Amino acid sequence: MSENEDIGKLKDISNKIWKERNIQGKRNKYMSKENIYPLSPSKKQRRHDSNSIF
Repeated sequence: MSENEDIGKLKDISNKIWKERNIQGKRNKYMSKENIYPLSPSKKQRRHDSNSIF
């Protein structure tokens, strides 16, 4: 086993974890938005909700 092979494997693993975290984060953001306004929100609420994300 060469050092380069080990480093390559570590990079692959960390990339996979990073991608999974990103996907989960997007899902969680979407879920929490759904939970805040289970009923269709008014225009005022919708505008406020989009501001709170950024």
